[in-house]
Amino acid sequence: MKNKYIIGSCILLIISLLNSIGVYAQERKDSLVNVAFGAIAKKDILGAISTVNASEITEKKYSTYSLDGLQSFVGGYTGNIWGQSPLILVDGVPRNANDIRLTEVESITVLKDASAIVLYGSKAAKGVVLITTKRGQIQPLTIDVRANTGIFVPKRYPSYLNAADYMTLYNEASRNDGIAERYSQEQIFNTASGANPYRYPDINFFSSEYLRKVYNRTDLTGEIHGGSERARYYTNFGMAYNNSLMQYGYQKKNNDWRFNVRANVDMNLTEWLTASTRAAVVISDNYSGRGNFWGTSATLRPNWFAPLLPVDMLDPHNETLSSFVETSSHVIDGKYLLGGTTTDQTNAFSDMLAAGYIKNKNRTFQFDINMGADLSSVLQGLTFKSAFSIDYMNYYNEAYRVDYAVYQPYWSNMNGKDVIYRLDKINVDKSSTSEYIGEANYSQTIAASGQLNYDRTFHSKHNINAALLGWGYQIQTSADENHGSSSYHRISNLNLGLQ
Repeated sequence: MKNKYIIGSCILLIISLLNSIGVYAQERKDSLVNVAFGAIAKKDILGAISTVNASEITEKKYSTYSLDGLQSFVGGYTGNIWGQSPLILVDGVPRNANDIRLTEVESITVLKDASAIVLYGSKAAKGVVLITTKRGQIQPLTIDVRANTGIFVPKRYPSYLNAADYMTLYNEASRNDGIAERYSQEQIFNTASGANPYRYPDINFFSSEYLRKVYNRTDLTGEIHGGSERARYYTNFGMAYNNSLMQYGYQKKNNDWRFNVRANVDMNLTEWLTASTRAAVVISDNYSGRGNFWGTSATLRPNWFAPLLPVDMLDPHNETLSSFVETSSHVIDGKYLLGGTTTDQTNAFSDMLAAGYIKNKNRTFQFDINMGADLSSVLQGLTFKSAFSIDYMNYYNEAYRVDYAVYQPYWSNMNGKDVIYRLDKINVDKSSTSEYIGEANYSQTIAASGQLNYDRTFHSKHNINAALLGWGYQIQTSADENHGSSSYHRISNLNLGLQ
């Protein structure tokens, strides 16, 4: 019995030691926090600084945007700091947070007070968000692949009045105001019966005619990392695609597609000289059919007009009506003309069916190079770091747009059958087979920094830490000829700091 007790105690002791080693290793891993131009131990943090381990987040939840859900982890951050947009730095360079996915991020640090942001100068007056990408570690080659797919189902749609109820309540409101009713009981009855939805329209925006029940998003991410004492590497590549709920006109092809690749390499060139490079490419495309469907769904009265007018309901003896069909460039499915009114000369339905589409294309390239030198041979505790980066973003869209005519119908009943005896043509039909460049612009960012650090401990008790640095960047953007806005001057920012 005594031997069993000793063996059991030894096993518990070993498990306890292993747990302690694991906790200690994790504490060491998480002990450093990225701050302005460096990293410090958590226990030495002063001021309003919050940090989030992004690697842990991606293990627990599905996210794509680099700052997705950050407000859940950082107090005082709600998408902005102090009610204003902060300066966002990716690996120390001003960049767009949309150009990086959460799977590429090692940590995110939010600097919220003056003492934390002072080294970044006036541009950081609204706070700073530091995004640090993953880097390679000393370990054998490791390949991680992750695929996500999701089906998105609307929980519910807004509940609006149908046409008959709307007309009934409109009449009631008219009576209460002492004015004549607008809609006859015959109109209300025929609308409610649904016998002829073209003459008595009742638009239900959230029906299967316009919307799918679900839409899909799928993405694939691969990570390759490893290295030795001499060189460490990390590569992240991914693709993402999603469609939309729309299934009407050009908008049924709505989709987003993205491809990205990022590579980080860290090298020990000599015992005292290190270097690192980072490069990233992001290619994203978006297809959008024209027409403001969701905005119209909240404003258009359900009985206002019929989006489509059947050709087979036109008076066959009216040559003018026949000529409208023969000369129209937009006979939908060979069966319908576009409906509208003098106040709805263009409308969301006609836009989706005839106006065309926009293909947005974004291309981003980022490149960094960093050098570090240990100058202990000159003065113990002295180091030097420098960095240079250049980013280039190019955006343009390929658009297809044509003008179209809509028709306001006038109905009558002939031999017990509803017939359109007159059409008012509004606007002019045009046709085109050519795309055009609707908008094109670019942005270029060049950033550089140099930093001299002195970090030394005397007699294991007295710590001295000092930094002298220079940091600056310049952003140049192109003029947008289509919208008349131009940026003739480059945005330049230069800071000198002593800490």
